[in-house]
Amino acid sequence: MAEPKSPTLAELPKIPNDLKNEMFSEHPLRHVEVHEKNPLPTKDDVESERRHEQFKQSIESFPHINLRRASTEEKNVLPSPQDIAHEKAPKLAAQFNKQELHHVEPAIKTSYPTPEDYAREKVQSLVSSFDHSELKHVEPIVKTGVEVIEDH
Repeated sequence: MAEPKSPTLAELPKIPNDLKNEMFSEHPLRHVEVHEKNPLPTKDDVESERRHEQFKQSIESFPHINLRRASTEEKNVLPSPQDIAHEKAPKLAAQFNKQELHHVEPAIKTSYPTPEDYAREKVQSLVSSFDHSELKHVEPIVKTGVEVIEDH
């Protein structure tokens, strides 16, 4: 077996001159502010993580013997007749035969106010436009209906 032999300087691969000049020349760099993108956790973060770990450990170490077996019942509720009719309504409407309908002339009925209704509206409009400035002040006289008879 032949011993490995190191290559001589002439046998090493050569770097092209233009690449070599680019690598070793001065590069004008701009100044950049460094911002920490992965900050250290705060005291509150550490505390909340510790509480969460304790919570997970309490769940893992919970004694399963204390649990009771529970059976679940799945109930299939059948639709009511109203639900079925509601679902069939669009299908029945699509199958409706329009030929069985009869033509009807619409009759427009207008009712006129009675004389009492007209008088009631007229009184309301007169009351709202009544001028109170034409009224005169009157002192009321109270009559009790009891007559006093004097004995002589």
